[in-house]
Amino acid sequence: MKLKLTLSYDGTNFYGSQRQKYFRTVQGELEKAIGTIEQKEITIKTAGRTDRGVHATGQVAAFDSQRLMTPEKYRKALNPLLPKDIFVGKIEQVPDDFDPRRDALRRDYLYRIKIGSYNPLLADHALQIERIPDVGAMERAAQLFVGTHDFRPFSVGNDKSSYTTVVFDSQIRLAGSWIYYKISAAAFFRHMVRRIVRLLIETGRNRYAPDIVLESLSRKVSYFSAVDACGLILRRVSYD
Repeated sequence: MKLKLTLSYDGTNFYGSQRQKYFRTVQGELEKAIGTIEQKEITIKTAGRTDRGVHATGQVAAFDSQRLMTPEKYRKALNPLLPKDIFVGKIEQVPDDFDPRRDALRRDYLYRIKIGSYNPLLADHALQIERIPDVGAMERAAQLFVGTHDFRPFSVGNDKSSYTTVVFDSQIRLAGSWIYYKISAAAFFRHMVRRIVRLLIETGRNRYAPDIVLESLSRKVSYFSAVDACGLILRRVSYD
């Protein structure tokens, strides 16, 4: 039977989510723990790759199991075998042809920015800036990303046949000394959210007008490097 896992992890000490031969990864730790239960080598698929230092509260993975256990019993057997920075919140049986990446319709990310004096306790979990930016300008820029666009200027690499995706939602919210950027899209490309956040911060510092978004997308040229991965969280992957 095929099992679908919904998991969370602190990405600080992982070299990304995708398995790598010489580095600690989320996929590697999951496959090792599941292999202990299945008593054989296991390969899992995930809904998407997260980079080194990126966190998740709603990553999805799937694999084929030969064990005669209910999904909840499997979850209770699996979690004690995982390191403390990974937790499986839910396991459910799905059709045999379920593919966590190809079947996903929407992915939601959150980026967290802390305003104020540097706090070492937040070093791995938020981008920290000293001064309050122009949040209104950031919000106006954020809204311009909604719609279907070619995001090549906001990604790295050249391994995709297309960098076009639809953004369903893109919004900035100020809550006390925190700024939260939420973005939802059908698909994301490497460094896409982190480059968008850099643009929003520079707009908030009034170095660019909000319409720099349209200029960047139309020229297919990137002006912006990626911010640190520490503030980024994969919140949810939706299938309906």
